[in-house]
Amino acid sequence: MEIQKRIALVACDAQKRDFMIWIQQNAGKLSRHRLYVCGIDNEILLGDNGLLAEQVFQDGLWGKRYLTKLMIDGGLDVIICFWDPVSVSPYDVDIDELICMAAMYNVVSATNRASADFLISSTHFEQTYEPITRNYSNYVKQLFHYSEKMSGSASEMNDFILIT
Repeated sequence: MEIQKRIALVACDAQKRDFMIWIQQNAGKLSRHRLYVCGIDNEILLGDNGLLAEQVFQDGLWGKRYLTKLMIDGGLDVIICFWDPVSVSPYDVDIDELICMAAMYNVVSATNRASADFLISSTHFEQTYEPITRNYSNYVKQLFHYSEKMSGSASEMNDFILIT
């Protein structure tokens, strides 16, 4: 992981205001990194604090799925997601998937203000860092093999996995 981190910024609807305040308070540190947002979060979260982010999709659903794929492909170093475990949202499944994949691929993640504060104040945030990653290729092969028996061809399942 390079000094300039690739960071996904995600906030559940009920957390957007608090996340926007946190981003404003940490704009100096965040400005030194490559930021990704999805949906209309670019305007809501980054506002007029001078931060630039790559907007991955206008649609929040596909944006979160794209971030998941980016993470699996090694294109994300950090996910900062102000998650709301109480409110119900149509994007809950996608947020859960992001958090699960971050754990699975050992991607640095924060899911609330306290963990985001600890993450951004860590000495690793401004230095190179090499996380230990696991190889899940055997697991994916087993999943394909099982899914072929259950529901069809590997290519159909591959299309599904790449999208979700």
